[in-house]
Amino acid sequence: MANDFCVNCPTDCNDLVLPAIEVNQLCIPELRESEVCGIYFLPAGATGPADWTQAADWTAVIDNTDVLNANVKYLVVEGDVPEPEFSTQRVSRGRSVDGIKTYTLNATIKATTDLHYLFIKALQCGNADFKIWYETLGGRLFGGQNGIELTLVRASAPLDRGADGFERFEIVLQYRAYCEPERIENPNA
Repeated sequence: MANDFCVNCPTDCNDLVLPAIEVNQLCIPELRESEVCGIYFLPAGATGPADWTQAADWTAVIDNTDVLNANVKYLVVEGDVPEPEFSTQRVSRGRSVDGIKTYTLNATIKATTDLHYLFIKALQCGNADFKIWYETLGGRLFGGQNGIELTLVRASAPLDRGADGFERFEIVLQYRAYCEPERIENPNA
């Protein structure tokens, strides 16, 4: 299972059209913070936002108190999505192409409340039958209209030693896709 985020990929070797890029790239670079700061969880069977670009549509579906899996849950995290794992395939005439990539979202939850502990324990069941979106400190939201389908969910509550060791929860979410997920200006920022 791979998420289909690719747009306008050609089916013929000669049809690739490179889009326009910035003309004056040295003038004013766009610097955006990239740390993942929030994750939206959509349980199986729940309804996501009618339009993921509209803040009101998110407000209508987020309910962190819901225990019936009917609503989106929003979780504050500190996280990253490093470079994906590439699967390269050799094809004819000595060429190689990238196949499906595996993306990993690593997240730390610093608010180690009892409710968050129960949430982590639920994620430890390993069921990846939900979708996510994630947001960055730089004001981006990733995931497209339908969210990102996961292939792996891993959660833990490590306890560190030492005077500066504090409780934290760790989440690892993986998904597979040929291309980067859709991104927009975060309507919830």
